[in-house]
Amino acid sequence: MGYADLNSKYQRLRDDLEEAYAANVWDSNKIDRIADEMVETELALAGRVHATAPSDHSHL
Repeated sequence: MGYADLNSKYQRLRDDLEEAYAANVWDSNKIDRIADEMVETELALAGRVHATAPSDHSHL
């Protein structure tokens, strides 16, 4: 999954989480599932950014 796809997924998850918290009665299982998926997506995004960032040691 590319950066744009991951970013879109992350934004969708944020919207889902906002909707879950806006409900009259919170579904803690749903909130936990969304939060867990957000963490996985954040880590994937961070890995994509790290993989494309120039290394501090690239001149060696």
